[in-house]
Amino acid sequence: MRRWPGLLAIMSMAGVGASAGTITADWTPSDMAVFSHGNVSIGWRALVEGSVAARGSVWLEGEGRVRGDVYAGDAIETGWRSSFGTLHAPLGAGPFDAAPLPRGPTTPSGGQALTAGMKSTLALEPGTYGAVAADWRGQLQLGAGTYYFDSLSLGDEAKITLDTSQGDVFVFVTGDMGMAWRAKVGRSGDGGALFAVGGAFASTSEGVLDSSLLTGGAVSLGWKSQVVGQVFAQGDVTLASESTVGGAPLAQVPEPSATGVLLVGLIGLALRRGRAV
Repeated sequence: MRRWPGLLAIMSMAGVGASAGTITADWTPSDMAVFSHGNVSIGWRALVEGSVAARGSVWLEGEGRVRGDVYAGDAIETGWRSSFGTLHAPLGAGPFDAAPLPRGPTTPSGGQALTAGMKSTLALEPGTYGAVAADWRGQLQLGAGTYYFDSLSLGDEAKITLDTSQGDVFVFVTGDMGMAWRAKVGRSGDGGALFAVGGAFASTSEGVLDSSLLTGGAVSLGWKSQVVGQVFAQGDVTLASESTVGGAPLAQVPEPSATGVLLVGLIGLALRRGRAV
């Protein structure tokens, strides 16, 4: 079974100073709602429920909000009535280079391609699959375990339901993951969930992902889209107007048993359903 090289091997960084020597930030990637090795763009009235860190620059458009601090390797640009906590910049690239993010699986899963048709439901067992998709209002059901997909695509109003009542759910996607208009990944139970995408992730508009997200590429959240968890991206992260990241408490990454997945270390991710803060 495939392994992600260095998956979740996100290093702690303490005592990172700004180039001017006037700012010292003690932080780790796991403290962040959004952590990017590229740039972060937060659109009009978009919201990040926590801190933001970007190896490059951070753009905060009019009425965009970060309910935490901003850490930038380069600089920050702000719009009218935007808000955030304390700015830590410019930190330079060093702190981010010391915290490598995974780039995703290096080989395809090579399993059977499956599609849930319009208004149909398809239940999947843990295992290895090819391209997986759900058409308009189609539904995929995933229980506890580990899943490997070549790619993952959800059509308009399609849905993935994650049943974590019997344990955690891990979804590893070799390529890209896309969610069309009002597509949703929902979760029931008290277990954790993690989507680890080797390529890019995109939600067109009004999509919901109730899981933390780890990508080897860019992340694009369309209008009113939401990730109920943390976002860790190798590429740029873009939040369109009125989109949201965060809103779940931090928890440790659940470690899968009896699988070939290598999870190195423990970091705080918003993987658990949060009844207690």
